[in-house]
Amino acid sequence: MPGANPSEQPAPLMVSVVVACHNEADNLEPLYHGLIKAVAVSPFQGCEILIIDDASSDGTHEVAQALASRDDRVKVIRNPINQGFGASLQIGLGQAHGTHLTVLPGDNEIAEESVARLLSAVGRADLVTCYNATPRARHLLRRVLSRAFTEINNLLFVCRLKYFNGPNLYRVDQLRALPLRCRSLLFNAEAVIRLLRQGRSVYQMGMSTRPQRKIRTSSLRLANLRTVAQDLAKLFWELRGLGR
Repeated sequence: MPGANPSEQPAPLMVSVVVACHNEADNLEPLYHGLIKAVAVSPFQGCEILIIDDASSDGTHEVAQALASRDDRVKVIRNPINQGFGASLQIGLGQAHGTHLTVLPGDNEIAEESVARLLSAVGRADLVTCYNATPRARHLLRRVLSRAFTEINNLLFVCRLKYFNGPNLYRVDQLRALPLRCRSLLFNAEAVIRLLRQGRSVYQMGMSTRPQRKIRTSSLRLANLRTVAQDLAKLFWELRGLGR
């Protein structure tokens, strides 16, 4: 009689970090060094860094390529045309080999210790979300828009989150099972909302951000805000139609 097959060992924890960049030549290398330190003190046994160069016009691509030449964990993906920050999740997810995934902005705004705490929270829940514990580091207009965005999402989708668009930590298998459609700044919120509506568990944690030297205008442009509103309406009607 053949013996029983041994139980399968769980896959080693590996994080795919998607770094979304548009004209971040000055910020990319310090972000990389901080990220490597954060991974080293986390439970993850390996990492890959997927740098999405979103048609940068400065030296971002050259800096990214230099990092990739020194570290085989770094992969550079260059968009021929600018697709916006929201496209980074889907592009990175299609290339990811990790068990978990997070998306970081290439401006190095998220403090190194917060990235380390995010990665160290793996296993606390299916999904780890971050909220800004240092809101005054951001400009007033961005704080107002972020607060409104959070309240609208909580109201429409019956959630109780402090923030949706932070550098969330996802399980890749759960993320790939979702019908993700938003390529606007709603991309993180769409993933979070769909996971919560499936009954996935969530752990919320505070993050620290570095003071902004200038307002990042791309997310505040009228066209981008209009696209977010349109995507939000589509998501609401879709999920309402599903009746769950």
